[in-house]
Amino acid sequence: MSFDTIAVDLGGVAATFKPAVRSALIGAATGLTAHDVEARLFASGLDARLERGEFTTTAEAMTLLIDALDRQMSADALVAAWSRAFIPDCDVLSLLARRSERVILFTNNGPIVQTCLAGPLREIGDVCDQIVCSWQLGATKPAPLAFERFAAETGSTARQLLLVDDSQANVEAARQAGWAAELVKNAADLRESLSREERG
Repeated sequence: MSFDTIAVDLGGVAATFKPAVRSALIGAATGLTAHDVEARLFASGLDARLERGEFTTTAEAMTLLIDALDRQMSADALVAAWSRAFIPDCDVLSLLARRSERVILFTNNGPIVQTCLAGPLREIGDVCDQIVCSWQLGATKPAPLAFERFAAETGSTARQLLLVDDSQANVEAARQAGWAAELVKNAADLRESLSREERG
């Protein structure tokens, strides 16, 4: 075993991701349809721009999201609704909590998710030694720059890093960057992957 840091994806590994729940809740709070919410926040490219770090403060990102919803929702209510899209996987989190390696969340998300992880989703955040969102890096997985900047941000070398992610494209990109990487979608996958990597 050469890795001493486990980089864990959020939606699909640390949590089940249900974006339709988020859109429905935001729609109910603002009087918009779920389709309108999707159009304004996601199809418009706004969320993708936030993920890429085009806006560099949480306050700025939150203002943009609230403005896109005609200012019909408070920041606290938006964070609560956004958090409901993620259902923590207790079995995965329990496995990670027992590991001796550093556990760092590595997720393509903007500032609002970081706020969620410090609040309603702190069950996930508390398991992690560090949280690195793509907006902090100015690059999203599977772009090579995201992996390069993650390593620099966490003070790691490629040989020290193991990515567990539910995206095959991200796994392949991590391997191209010299990391160990495993496709993981549940606790059983994670347990098997860690065992395989330890046998090396």
